[in-house]
Amino acid sequence: MSSTIEEVAPVSAEEQSGALVGRIFEAGLGFMELLTIYTGERLGLYAELADRGPATPSQLAARAGINERYAREWLEQQAATELLEVDDPAKPADDRTYSISAAHAAVLADRESPVYLAYFGGFVPSMAAQAPAVVEAFRAGGGVPWSAFGSGLIEGQGFFNRSWLLGALGQEYLPSIPDIHARLQADPPARVLDAACGVGWAGIAIAKAYPKVTVLGVDPDASSIELAQRNAEEHGVADRVRFEVKGRRGDRGERSVRLRHCGGGDPRHLPARGGPRWHPAVPGARRHADRDR
Repeated sequence: MSSTIEEVAPVSAEEQSGALVGRIFEAGLGFMELLTIYTGERLGLYAELADRGPATPSQLAARAGINERYAREWLEQQAATELLEVDDPAKPADDRTYSISAAHAAVLADRESPVYLAYFGGFVPSMAAQAPAVVEAFRAGGGVPWSAFGSGLIEGQGFFNRSWLLGALGQEYLPSIPDIHARLQADPPARVLDAACGVGWAGIAIAKAYPKVTVLGVDPDASSIELAQRNAEEHGVADRVRFEVKGRRGDRGERSVRLRHCGGGDPRHLPARGGPRWHPAVPGARRHADRDR
């Protein structure tokens, strides 16, 4: 048996520079493409094509209530990057018909889809708008409040968790923890504290899966709480789910809760009694149940 060692030629400084230039250039193109996705998501253009079918620029402009020239230019760019499909590029620009495939609609138009990602476009303007404030924070210390980043980032963070929370938290993950699952179905009705609740999807998911429980969601960001309340109303659980603006310590008066959910935060911030039982099997968060005493 013999073995050989291949010598790897060293990468020159020029090659390293070229690779970095390519990396930054590709990142810039991705940044700009996300902005076009943001435009399509905010104006409902992907949803129009998915729900009401293919359209010419004038048809999409009329359906979405936007300027026809901008509709045409957006459609052309989306087709050029293969996010949308065009029937015949050889046709005059105003006569081309554009459509979205079912596969791409799942990612760009269907908010209930587990692979929906159009919200990612909103991260770009929200984060970029606060870049000068972040630079100043580096100089002076302090920070930039979450609320300063606006709806694009706040809603996007919510969408990042929405599909799995609504689709699996109460149907798969919590039922896999027998003592919690049993308590949430039992009498007297359990009370749930959702700390760092964001826009409320975890509490809403628990309330939808367990009709007896009541949920209190707390978060220090007022704009998130406003969205959470709206989401609870839209999902028909506002009678059992309420949200309040509170700091990370939560409400020290809520001692009788039977399940505490910490939405991506540190569970040590939640006061526990009686030796909490940790359940790290639930992805993205930690939970524990206090025994009834």
